[in-house]
Amino acid sequence: MGWGIITSVILHNYHIHSRYCDGEGEIRSYIEEAIRQGLTSIGFSSHAPLPFPTNWAMPLESLPQYWAEINELKASYRSQIEVYAGLELDFVPGLADFQQQHILNLPFDYLIGSVHFVGGEHDNSLWTVDGPSSAFDRGLRTCYGGDIEQLVREYYVRIRSMVRAGGIDIVGHLDRILYNNLDERHFSEAAPWYRQAIEETLQTIAKQHTIVELNMRGCYAPLCSPNPGLWILKRCRELGIRLTIGTDAHRPEYVARGLERAAQLLHRAGYTAIWQLASGKWIPQCL
Repeated sequence: MGWGIITSVILHNYHIHSRYCDGEGEIRSYIEEAIRQGLTSIGFSSHAPLPFPTNWAMPLESLPQYWAEINELKASYRSQIEVYAGLELDFVPGLADFQQQHILNLPFDYLIGSVHFVGGEHDNSLWTVDGPSSAFDRGLRTCYGGDIEQLVREYYVRIRSMVRAGGIDIVGHLDRILYNNLDERHFSEAAPWYRQAIEETLQTIAKQHTIVELNMRGCYAPLCSPNPGLWILKRCRELGIRLTIGTDAHRPEYVARGLERAAQLLHRAGYTAIWQLASGKWIPQCL
């Protein structure tokens, strides 16, 4: 079941997960649903392989087939929609050599850089900030002694390090650290230290001229808010940071979910244009 033909002026989505990682469905199914819903360009961004086991990243041995399949379908559907081959690349300290050797040898059209993991910089205690709340609380206790400020600051330090390192086109779901902060059970977004961490991160992004993703998946669970939220979007506009859109679809019927709401949010934030890929180049699209 689809979500109806979209009426939003936003006609692209560059954050899509298929069966190659933790998504459901074939790449072709997403493309055909995107065409049905009136999109003009889409990009696939499976979770890039990692050198340790997870239940959501693409296996390394699947990477060549993933890249080849997207490029084959890109040619097949070129008269109907622009299709791009991308990855969502995790930033983890010490992972750069693995990614350079095993992942970045393929010419992807774009890369989303995301931080999911915290802890583990000096041991084997890596854990994800958007996992179950019980796992989050356990990691907060064991790795950070219950100090939520230390944890959150480290999360944003990693985002800034990722941006400074370069090589990515898009910063994915910037404030994903809020995933386990429902009803501000751990901290307030108005806390001065949190606002400072956001400001330092946005200043770094602006200096590097990196695009920020407005990720709409957060609108549906658990916080019912996009990543990043409206107040951050407004600050992005003030700093001249470019934005693009990702629905973070994990099923074909979600390929355009939230695009109309995204357009409304961008207008509220004061944006008059959104950035999209056209013939392989990033260009502004008027809202």
